[in-house]
Amino acid sequence: MIKSIFILLIGIIVLILSFPLALVAFIFSKKGKYDPPSKFGVSVLQWLAKFFCRLSGCNYHIEGQENIPDTPAVFVGNHQGDYDAFLILFALGEPKVIMAKKEVRVVPIANLWMLIIKCIFVDRKNHKKAMAAMMESKDYLEHGRSILYFAEGHRSKGPDMGPFKGGAFKTAVATGTQIVPFAIDGTYKVFEQQGYLKKNDVYFHILPPVPVSKDDDPREVSDKIQGLIQEELDRIRS
Repeated sequence: MIKSIFILLIGIIVLILSFPLALVAFIFSKKGKYDPPSKFGVSVLQWLAKFFCRLSGCNYHIEGQENIPDTPAVFVGNHQGDYDAFLILFALGEPKVIMAKKEVRVVPIANLWMLIIKCIFVDRKNHKKAMAAMMESKDYLEHGRSILYFAEGHRSKGPDMGPFKGGAFKTAVATGTQIVPFAIDGTYKVFEQQGYLKKNDVYFHILPPVPVSKDDDPREVSDKIQGLIQEELDRIRS
């Protein structure tokens, strides 16, 4: 427990110290709404994400980066714990436009970094605002940016996936955009399982892109993608 508090304090200090860098990155970031984030901002953010991952003492195993396409895609994965947020910032190359719950927007400093990479904040309790966020994600795809969804909509805090929500798949079908599934395992053991930080092996596997047509049924696409992720989780654990 003392070690967890010490690591947490170091993390908070580093996050606070990153504030001037975040300001610089924000001021000099490209102003166009659909422009990718600045190379400076990406470099600093990815360094921070790797730092926090290493600070925990965990060993992370990343596979399948050759499956990341050069063209826009909807990245869809499971969500076990807070550790996932750091992995997605560097495991997938250039940060994607992340569909994040609106509550994250009030986290000091972290929210500035999220604005730099142009996250979309979703209010799931407000249908009108949630639909507006989905339309915004379609606009990003049409302008050449990739979108990332944690399809369960929240952390599972355990090894079992919850049901997938439909937003990612409706967006992919509406735009005819390929889906890149990714499977995360072991991150719930870093904190959520015991309530304090604990070293663990974590896995982030990127699967081959799945073509999507505008004629597809979003529910069927969702079932297919969740099945592929589950198969990969079973393979990791075997």
